Amino acid sequence: MPRTESTKATIIIATLKPFNYAIITTSRFRKWLFLRGTRFAEFINFLFIVVFSLVFLTDAFDGVFDLYQLGSYTDFSGFGFMHWSLFFALGVLQLITMSKTTVRSNKASAMVLFISAILFAFITAKFIGSRHGVITTAPVIYGSWTIGLLFAAYEVMSVNKKIERAINDNKG
Repeated sequence: MPRTESTKATIIIATLKPFNYAIITTSRFRKWLFLRGTRFAEFINFLFIVVFSLVFLTDAFDGVFDLYQLGSYTDFSGFGFMHWSLFFALGVLQLITMSKTTVRSNKASAMVLFISAILFAFITAKFIGSRHGVITTAPVIYGSWTIGLLFAAYEVMSVNKKIERAINDNKG
């Protein structure tokens, strides 16, 4: 029996059925991630902080990367395990605060963004200082990220104030 267009479509749909759950889950995640314009910045901030600190934490344990010997990382040699652990904890805190959608968690997320901006400005300065004024991609990227974090923190706080006003107006 020859296959018609409808039977071909049925075969394709049946073949893709196991992937439906993954597609739906990914779709929900994408909607959650991009629903609020700042949530993507919060998520990327979480990733930046966790990965950046994990590299230094790994190096603190076994010295595999020997980062402090590289020219652009020499100024980071004064930071130890405790500093990078706190930076990692800030990343985890960013994940926790961004995953909740309450007024209180939004305030906390904005504070984490603001603290992250300060720390990334410090990291930018360290990269600039370690290269003796020579511009590399690191200070440009981290400096730009610092500015983006400041804008995101301001936006989260602004939206949060509107939400608080609306809640208070509905109560009174």
